[in-house]
Amino acid sequence: MIISIHQPQYIPWIPYFSKIYQSNVFVFLDDVQYQKNGLQNRNFILCKNGPTRLTIPVSCRFGYRINEVKIGDNNILKKHWQTIEQCYKKVNFFSEIMLFLHEIYQKKYTLLSELNIEIIKGILSFLSIDRELINSSDIEKQGTKSDLILCICKHVKADTYLTGSGGLEYLNIEDFRKEGIRIQVMEYNFKPYLQHNSRDFVDKLSILDLVFNQGRNSINFF
Repeated sequence: MIISIHQPQYIPWIPYFSKIYQSNVFVFLDDVQYQKNGLQNRNFILCKNGPTRLTIPVSCRFGYRINEVKIGDNNILKKHWQTIEQCYKKVNFFSEIMLFLHEIYQKKYTLLSELNIEIIKGILSFLSIDRELINSSDIEKQGTKSDLILCICKHVKADTYLTGSGGLEYLNIEDFRKEGIRIQVMEYNFKPYLQHNSRDFVDKLSILDLVFNQGRNSINFF
């Protein structure tokens, strides 16, 4: 069984979904410390004039866990939807994506993690990617960093942990080996696809750019 683990991000980029796609179980790491100025509350879409950053204002104090971080202004969701619609309304698959995404953006959320996870689940459902999804806050565990990840892997009885190359900087590989868990490093190279808003391929954007342009064919770019 392959497991991957990641903090719930706002409209994540393609490698995030590629990691889920290659796993049997995906764990939203929602009860570790929130990182300011990261991708948990912001990401980029592609508009006519180039990449445009969408940021969710948050209300939190130092040391807050991700699942404690509140959205600072719910009106921002309607503004984000207006920007998304303006940038992608003429793109091939806008009408299909709109069926579920517009509904999400009309809701009111208290917690950032709830919004992020609902968007991720919506996109996975659209792409017919059926994986077991778990919140780390629902798992009994202990430790930090490598010990925390190992504890989660053992809890779900995984035999393979899929991680990005950055994970090698803090994972104690020997501890995983002793527990019979193999560490598999995922390397992702962006595959160019036709983008409505640009002649030259722009990478490192939110998954939204891919699904609006490629629809259910998006999994071929994972």
